Amino acid sequence: MAVSTAAVILKERKVLLAQRMPTGSMASRWEFPGGKVETEETPEEALARELEEEFGLSVQVKEPLCTTEFYHKDVLFTLIAFRVEIEKDPLILTAHTQIGWYTLNEIEQLPLADSDRSLFEKLKPYLRSQCQAECNHSSE
Repeated sequence: MAVSTAAVILKERKVLLAQRMPTGSMASRWEFPGGKVETEETPEEALARELEEEFGLSVQVKEPLCTTEFYHKDVLFTLIAFRVEIEKDPLILTAHTQIGWYTLNEIEQLPLADSDRSLFEKLKPYLRSQCQAECNHSSE
């Protein structure tokens, strides 16, 4: 089974998502940033590498949040979502047309890649709790 990773990056009650290029499978769909784990690489290392390559980000990959499975070209993948902290907003786009920060309600309306839609559904309780905690913290 192949493994892919996804970064869950939160800022001011919003989640960072990226829009895929207009070609290939799931063209122009939105996704959590991330990518495939290469041989001899941990999922955490792969995620840090992908974020550096695709966005010029230096990150701290934290704990895994959830997983889902999907097929791509008849290969079964496990997609692992990790909480990720970044130092600053993305600098470059090499594999996406745009990036943005979205509320949970806005994400509901976006055309997510199929695997990311499944992941988002599993992440909703976590994202709601984090956004609520941040909201409560900022009002203290």
